Amino acid sequence: NRDYRRADNMYGKVLDYSWPSSDYATFQRAMIVGVNNSREKIALLSSISRKYPGSGLIPDANMEIASAYLANEQYQESIPYLKNVVGDPNNSLKPKAHLRLGIAYFNLNNNKEALNQYSLLLKQYPNSPEAESALENAQAIYVNEGRSAEYVNFARSMGKEISSSQEDDLAYREAEVQFSNGNFAAAVKKFEDYLSKFPEGKYSLEALYYKSEIYYNQKAWEKAVEGYEALAERVPHRFGEKSLLQAARINFFDLKRYDRAEIYFARLKDFAATQETKLEAMRGLLRSQYQLEKWTEAVANAKELLAEKSAGTDDKILANMAIAKSHQSNNQCDQAITSFRTAASLSKAAYGAEARYEIAHCLFIQDRYKDAEKAAFEVINKSGSYEFWVIRSYILLGDLYHKQKDYFNAKATYRSVIDNARIEELRQEAELKLKQTTEEESRQSKLEEGN
Repeated sequence: NRDYRRADNMYGKVLDYSWPSSDYATFQRAMIVGVNNSREKIALLSSISRKYPGSGLIPDANMEIASAYLANEQYQESIPYLKNVVGDPNNSLKPKAHLRLGIAYFNLNNNKEALNQYSLLLKQYPNSPEAESALENAQAIYVNEGRSAEYVNFARSMGKEISSSQEDDLAYREAEVQFSNGNFAAAVKKFEDYLSKFPEGKYSLEALYYKSEIYYNQKAWEKAVEGYEALAERVPHRFGEKSLLQAARINFFDLKRYDRAEIYFARLKDFAATQETKLEAMRGLLRSQYQLEKWTEAVANAKELLAEKSAGTDDKILANMAIAKSHQSNNQCDQAITSFRTAASLSKAAYGAEARYEIAHCLFIQDRYKDAEKAAFEVINKSGSYEFWVIRSYILLGDLYHKQKDYFNAKATYRSVIDNARIEELRQEAELKLKQTTEEESRQSKLEEGN
């Protein structure tokens, strides 16, 4: 009736008069006092074996003492009492004692002895209520130690059937534990092992994603992108958008594999769930196509980007550059010049310098020499920080003079580039053109002398 005070008084009378079952009264008084005072509980229970050496309650007393120590996290102190229970030749508490010994050893970081206790329990008492708990605890140890395959063998040796689905779960949990603990070197290996054994496993998407995230944070781009690309091939799924984005970004920015970046930015553009991601996909796709000089393919995306309300100045510059390059490749110089001028008006940076140069180049192709010369000098005057385009403009001026048979100014311009250019590729181009101009001038002189 939970009237502990009255019960305690009655048990006390039994002890006062040394009546039969005094061992039982001592045991019950210990249980009552133990509600509030574990130390007194342990003291009363310990007295049973001294005062009543033949009592059948000694194993129960030992078990309760051990339980009190376990509850106080005094694992080492609990072990002798649990061993007393296990050592009793005829005791039904042995399965429980083996289980608790395993728990005590586990908390003392002695996994080997903990597994030994669970093994003894499973072998000797396979049908006991404690057997299932022992198997679960053993599983936790094997998984935490990254030995799930050994657990499978252990369980089967104990007569427990492990399905392929359970093996899948265990192998993934093994990796997940290392990941959750921040042990990323071990985790990534376990994720790789899992994928090797279960390439289409229940957790293959998770394993691919988390191992890719680890490699990404380690800046191991090749290994990271391998996982992201594998995930990208399996969309739709919950990691789909992030995987497509990462595959595209790494290929573009880190590996400079613009052909691969183009593929994943294009897929991301169709798959993106948010406008922000779609806009990044459109930008990335355009930049990839720009690097690959795929002008025809870039036009549609460039026009779509220009139509976006949230398109920024950089977007408009690159879009106009791509459209201009497409016109230029189709010999539509007037249309190209219009788009180049738009880009130049928006940018004072590298694209602006390139756009101004291309305007001069288009005018040169159209034989509009005065306009081309003026445009070339505009590049030189306005884009002095961009040496490549300045030098290209000087070479274009040389070409322009050469085309008009003004060999003196053509040669002087080429020589200026040869003497001052720090970009070897352009310096060599100027040397070749100087040689060609000199040879042509020589041939022209001979023809005039012949006439």
